[in-house]
Amino acid sequence: MLGKPLINLSEVFANCPLDENDLPKLAVARADRFQVMMQIPNNPKNIQVQFIALGENVETSSQLWSSPTLCKLFSMPQIPEKTEGHFSLDRYSLIPMVPADVRNQPHVSATLNKYHTLWEVDNWSEAHHGLIPDRDPLLLEHLLGDLYVVQAAWELTELERAIMSQS
Repeated sequence: MLGKPLINLSEVFANCPLDENDLPKLAVARADRFQVMMQIPNNPKNIQVQFIALGENVETSSQLWSSPTLCKLFSMPQIPEKTEGHFSLDRYSLIPMVPADVRNQPHVSATLNKYHTLWEVDNWSEAHHGLIPDRDPLLLEHLLGDLYVVQAAWELTELERAIMSQS
């Protein structure tokens, strides 16, 4: 891991830019999962964002909430407080697939369950189906606490995006 960039995910999300709907422009999820649900709980005093990695079938298991590798929680004070009504929402994004050339790199393990993907979300979806994958992900390996090692970066091709959006 010598010479590889490090990322502190808490700092990344504390400084994460927001889109036109005041939602984070970045997402993180375990690399072996299919999609992520971004959830902003109704708590105006401490705005936090949860990223819950889902499989191909949307799960509602309580195991998701208790697994530190499947559920990531970050404080995001830059999200404006919503005073009217309830501000608890769920949005979805596909997790970019890890291409074969990245999977075959000597420093990347064959099983992706020990890695996370960090990427820029073009559009958060209100539904967990009909999603179009985003571009430019990073493959992260957990080091310690909130520190992750950047193991790879790549761009999804138009063909990869088309295949993923039909899943």
